[in-house]
Amino acid sequence: MKVVIPLDDTGADLATVGGKGASLATLARAGLPVPGGFDITTEAYRAFVADFREETLAAAAAGDAERIAALFAGREVPGPIATEIRAAYAALGDDVPVAVRSSATAEDLPGMSFAGQQDTFLNIRADGLLDAVKRCWASLWNSRAIAYREENGVPHDDVALAVVVQELVDADAAGVMFTADPVTGAHDRTVINASWGLGEAVVGGHVIPDTVVVSGAAVVEERTGDKTVMTVRAPGGTREEPVPEDMRRAPVLSRAQALALAELGARVQALYGTPMDVEWTMRAGTFALVQARPITASGSRVEEWNDSLKGDYLWTSGNLGEAIPDVMTPITWSFVRLFINEAMSASALPGFDLVGNIGGRFYMNLSIAVSVARALGMGSRLGAIEQVFGKLPPGLDVPPLGMSRWQIITTAVPLAVRRQRRVKASLGGMRAFLSTSLERCEELRAAIRSTSSAPELAGLWSRAVEPHFRTACRMLEAAGRQGGGTLVFTQLLGPHRER
Repeated sequence: MKVVIPLDDTGADLATVGGKGASLATLARAGLPVPGGFDITTEAYRAFVADFREETLAAAAAGDAERIAALFAGREVPGPIATEIRAAYAALGDDVPVAVRSSATAEDLPGMSFAGQQDTFLNIRADGLLDAVKRCWASLWNSRAIAYREENGVPHDDVALAVVVQELVDADAAGVMFTADPVTGAHDRTVINASWGLGEAVVGGHVIPDTVVVSGAAVVEERTGDKTVMTVRAPGGTREEPVPEDMRRAPVLSRAQALALAELGARVQALYGTPMDVEWTMRAGTFALVQARPITASGSRVEEWNDSLKGDYLWTSGNLGEAIPDVMTPITWSFVRLFINEAMSASALPGFDLVGNIGGRFYMNLSIAVSVARALGMGSRLGAIEQVFGKLPPGLDVPPLGMSRWQIITTAVPLAVRRQRRVKASLGGMRAFLSTSLERCEELRAAIRSTSSAPELAGLWSRAVEPHFRTACRMLEAAGRQGGGTLVFTQLLGPHRER
């Protein structure tokens, strides 16, 4: 059994040293600046847990993370394993401070990073090393790691945990670097986050770091964060302390340092062939890399709102652009679609989108209106469409729908009959609705303001707000089909006429 192997060992693969260990071995063998250290293999972990593995799996199935923690805490590291770990540590130097980091076999996989699911212990020395290793092993079974594996369909009995032991850089500064923009997915932008002290303040979200963006071998963006705290070494571990006032708003990296760090990032990306999330440290202007994993949070493809890709149709924002003149938020778009479905059902045709979102803006599919009008023998009235949505340029033909005239008629006529019935029903309840609508809206606004949580607000929406909104849309549809002046007259039927 191999208990310990060098950090850059050729046998340091995922099964032997976990995701973090395998990644560091790849970096070290490529000559990139990686602090020295060693790996405690998954074989050592399996030997340690052999006597209580079934108890651990049963407790995990029951979601009892506290029971598992007690199982690990109540056992000592076997003598032969402990001896090899101590010997590897002694080879690093005299009582060298180290980082003891978990490295699971289900870690840094395509589409799943598992970042932060297991534990890391910093500034560990000889007297605390074996306990830190044991706590790393136990962290494979903490509640967040168990939940994450279950959510991602990773069987508990398939995983094991290695431990990476690395010399701890007493960093002046540290942070993370993304070799592609994690927000937009742009591959020509390297985004660097930096803060003072050790990197835990950044990766733990305890500080607003500096952000530096490098593109084309130049710094193209710089945002200096208000860095209020930093993580520093302390006896037996680390602590957070306030950043000196003169350093809080001072940039952590010079432009030259940012460019040098981005160059290291480019080497890491070239090594892996994919955009990477890299953790780095800096001591006296010298960089070290302490972790690298593929970017999984954003992916390389950016979500695109472009309904014009759905087919060969003619889209227009005429008129609609006056109603909603700016880019829509997702919640605005959801309301727009609901409104169109209820208030403009006359223009709908199953299988085709009457309205679309193109670049975040509101568009209408003219191909539907024109195709239906022509199928029903109303081609002479197409001028009315132009009056509403703008005159079409000479020679521009509106692409037709992929339906025959008979298909359009047999689809549209039953819809028209059902619509007329709905309009008649809405007109019958119009006076009663208008007499209470304003008061009901005020009640709903007050109820919305009084909610204190997202689930409570979602429940109020489905229970009360959405039904009222749908009814209001249907009343608008019914009024709009009674003639141009009807929408004005409806205001006279309700209360508060002075409004």
